[in-house]
Parts: sequence; structure tokens; C-alpha cells
Amino acid sequence: MQNPQDRQRYYIFLNTFFDELQVAEIDMRLNNSFGDVVPNSLKLLSAQVGRGMAAMLHQNKRDYWLLSMNFSGDSLLAFPVNANGIGAPVVSAINKKLWAGGRLKSSPNSELLVVSGKQSVEIFGFNRQTGNVSALHSLIIPDSAKQQAFSFSFSPNSSKLYVGTMSKVSSNASYALLQYDLAAGNSPQIQQSVTTIYHPSFIGFGQIQIWDMQLAMDGKIYAVREDSTNTPPPYYLSQISYPDQKGIACGFKLNTIPSTGIVTSLPALNQTLFRNAGILQAQANRDTICYGDSVQLSAYGAGAERFRWDIADGLTSPNDTLANPVVWPTKTTTYRVIASSPFRADTAFIKVVVRANAEMKISGPMQVYRFAEEQEYRVSGQTTGNSLRWQVSGGEIISGQGTNRIRVNWGETAAATVTVLETNDETCDYAATLKVAVSGSPPPLFYNIITPNVDHKNDAFVIGNLKNYAENELVIYNRWGVEVFRSRNYKNDWQADNLSSGTYFYRFQSGLQSWKGWLEVAK
Repeated sequence: MQNPQDRQRYYIFLNTFFDELQVAEIDMRLNNSFGDVVPNSLKLLSAQVGRGMAAMLHQNKRDYWLLSMNFSGDSLLAFPVNANGIGAPVVSAINKKLWAGGRLKSSPNSELLVVSGKQSVEIFGFNRQTGNVSALHSLIIPDSAKQQAFSFSFSPNSSKLYVGTMSKVSSNASYALLQYDLAAGNSPQIQQSVTTIYHPSFIGFGQIQIWDMQLAMDGKIYAVREDSTNTPPPYYLSQISYPDQKGIACGFKLNTIPSTGIVTSLPALNQTLFRNAGILQAQANRDTICYGDSVQLSAYGAGAERFRWDIADGLTSPNDTLANPVVWPTKTTTYRVIASSPFRADTAFIKVVVRANAEMKISGPMQVYRFAEEQEYRVSGQTTGNSLRWQVSGGEIISGQGTNRIRVNWGETAAATVTVLETNDETCDYAATLKVAVSGSPPPLFYNIITPNVDHKNDAFVIGNLKNYAENELVIYNRWGVEVFRSRNYKNDWQADNLSSGTYFYRFQSGLQSWKGWLEVAK
């Protein structure tokens, strides 16, 4: 049960073998967000209690009541669960003995409570404001000499009560699934409305019974029954398909889901979770998604068995006939589903919000030389206020990360890319990519005037783009063709040492390529 004060914390109530009602807190933030018991939170609420528990929604639709009975079966306890914690119980005395070994079950609307009496089915009204319990109906099962009421479930609209019985004798044992129409009128009329939904023809031996029943989100009721004629397994989930319908129209189906082990109880869930189980509902596993993502829709409730979704953005045939289709909307879309059973058809809607896709575009040189430096790329069409992050393959970002423009030094990888990612507050990532072809080398640039006067300006003969021609040879001649300098793998370091001012000539060679020209030395 959720803590009304902290939506990350829950109460778990334990009814122990020692007839004690205990409570502990679960914090979903513990154990790496998988949830765990809050240390030292386990405490005793009450000793000498019966087997069953039930939960009711408070009149304020925020807080809860937890109901139990004392072990002697002569009173019911309603513990308030609110933002202040778990309070002292409201005690309602009962004029007859209840069976402490039986189950308690609340109605989905939190207005009714059913308990096993010693020889009867006891239905109580519940005051959601005060927590008081008052007797309404005392019903007798048809074969009370051999059977006793054990398990219960209300229909989604709380108008039908289903009772599962257990055998009271070891020989000629029998059990049944019964339905009482609570809308029939007064107690005698409700008593007369009883219908046997299921009664096995086999007369067994031992204590055979319908162990438990539970209403589910799909609007159906599932029952655990034991039948010694089945081997293995002897335990099954049977199904009441249309529990709001009267009598055998409720659509009981025997042994719909076999169990792989011994199952005698279903989760003692808070029945207020199912107060809308009789209504068709639609939901998405995420109501807001990023552009390009998929989302699963779900339709359930009202006992629906056939589904038809309107064809809409991201939803196409044949998925439109599924209860849980996966859709790929490209824009915010409201989906409509019509679902039906043999008795009714319902319509439900679910809206999926799609975060807008940023229509970004990257501009910049798409063909560059190997080792090209300080190439600028910029993005347009991004959403103002969203964060940007650039990624470059085949090169290195030297400036501008996080802004709308960057500068890149390229390497020698032939196929390279520039990518920019935009992230918004909902952690949606949108990307734009530009492919860049890296090939060839820029021609060398010859700066043909040097002034080697030790002022650190133009002191040496510089060849631009020299790093693209690492294996090279440079030869320099004077005006009469006499070689005055030769260097392999030149490093831009010739300063015309011991030479006079004048005009000189160079020959620069790398691989099969060769360049010739002149340069002026001015000392």
C-alpha cells in the first residue's frame, strides 16, 4: 500500500503464522532503485488477529484503511493509513462469530466487506469516513452441511459477489463456485439469487476447495482451485470472463491457466486498484516520447476480448486489432480503441506526446585535404536553449564544443563525419550528421622573400603545408647555378647563412612531384 505522504515509500502488511499483524516500509530508492525494506521499520500492529486482510480507500480518496479481524472473530479492526503514519484501529463489534481462518475481501468501491462466518457468508457495509463496519447481509450457501465459504471476490461494479467454498468433510467431499446478486434487493432476495457457477461432478476425498479468487485489471476474475482428478498439476487458474453479468452469463471457464507448482493463494492486493476494472481503459507505457521512439499502447478492462484501434500516425494494420500494439508516432497523436465482449462495447482514448524533432543542418566544407587545419562547421535549425554536443570522426575538434560552430583539424582518414547532438530537458537526443571526404594534399606554398636579420621575422625560407610532404628534398642555387644548400626532409630552417643578399633559385621535390622557383634574400 502506497504511503500517502511519500510516493516513493510503501507499506507492506504481514499476517504471520503467529496470528500477528505486522507492518514494514518499502523505500523504492533503496537497493539501486529496486526497492528494499527500510531498516528497523518492521513493527507489530496487533496480536491475536485472524487470517484475512483487506484495504479500503478513505472518503478523501487519498488515505486508506487496513481491515483485519481479531482472532476470536467477534470484532473487525480498521487501521487508518495516512500522512501521519498508521493510527490506532477503529474497532467494530460483531454480534456473531466470524471465522478467523477465512479470508476478507473488500469491494472495488470500498463500500462492502465480505467475511466467512461459522456457517454463513457475512457482508458488511463500510463507512469510508469513520472506519466503522456495519452488518448488511448474512447469507447461507446451498450445501452448508458439506461446504463452508472460504474465498471471495466482488465483480468490478461491486454488484455481484462470488464465493468459493471448501469441503467440511473428508469423505464425499465437494466444493462449488457461487454467485450472489447483491443488486437483487434485501437479504432474502439476495439469498434467493444464488447461482451455482461451477460444481464438479466428481465427489472427492480430502479437503478440496476453491482456494482463492482475485479480480484483475482486465475486468475478469481468476480463481485457484484444486481438483484431485488432475495430475499434474492439480492447481489451475480458472476464469470468470464477464463477472458483472448475472448467473451463468458471467462466462466461467475452467482451467484456463495451469500452474507449474502448488498455488493456494493469489496476491492479497488492495481492491481499490481495480475500482475501474469494469471500464475500458487505455494507456501507454510512456505518455511522452522523443521523436523517432516507439511506445506500446495497452487496452484492458471491462472483460474486453476484441480490440480495434483507429488507424493513426504510427499505427497500421494488422496491429490495429491487438490489445497491446507498438506504435511509432512522428507527432503528438491521440489514439482511439473500441473493445468489446459479448455483452458490451466500450471506447477509450490515449494521447501520446511526441517531442518535436529539431530540424538541424550542418554546413561546412564537405571535401578537404588530408591534415587540413581549422576547418569551420556550424549548425542551424537547432532549438534555442537546448544543449549541443559535437562529435567528429577522422579529425579533432580544436574549438567551439558546446556552441553552434566548431573548428576541426582533419587527419588522413578518407571517410569522416561531423555530428551534432541536441538534448532537451526530457533527455531527447536529436542528431544531424555531415559526411566529409578527406583526400589528397594541398600544394606546397613558397614564401619567396626572407630577411635573416635576427629580428625573428621572415628569418627562414618557409614552405607552407610542409607536413603533407614529410619525405622531401630541397636544393637552392645562386644566380650562376651553383648549389649553395641541400637538405633531405627539410624543416623550414634555411636562413642563407654566410651568403650575401640577392636572388636565389630553389627546387623542391617530394615523391614524383617537383616544384621550382626563386626567392629573394634581403639582409
